[in-house]
Amino acid sequence: MAQLAQDIPLAYVIGKQAFWRHEFLVNEHTLIPRPDSERLVETVLDVLNNPKNSLSKNHTNQPKQLLDLGTGSGCLAISLALELPDWQVTAVDISTDALQVAQQNVTALQVNNVTLRQGSWFASFAAMPSPPQFEVIISNPPYIAADDTH
Repeated sequence: MAQLAQDIPLAYVIGKQAFWRHEFLVNEHTLIPRPDSERLVETVLDVLNNPKNSLSKNHTNQPKQLLDLGTGSGCLAISLALELPDWQVTAVDISTDALQVAQQNVTALQVNNVTLRQGSWFASFAAMPSPPQFEVIISNPPYIAADDTH
């Protein structure tokens, strides 16, 4: 109760937040997933499931690639990976602390099609001789003021 009295968000106090169809671990190194961010998951799925969209069909034996930039807790990447099991999802964050939380979420939710990379967005692929080609790139970067007690 003392933490709540200090305006520490409930999700940080209990260490988790519901998002999409799962609960995700969160802490002070990640933003708390907001319900309106679920709209991004819905939009991606709507676009990909549209039969008129060429991305709705896989014409190769290779998985299609989705990139989440600024993944934080991994809630977007993991939610989409679970909805798109034939896709490979790469989640990038500059914060190793945030990636530790994302890794805990990957493990807890038993996701096997997510790869986590540390780095500043596309720079995390600079040293790769043949970086992946992504069909879908998403990002929901921090947009909340530091003094907002979200």
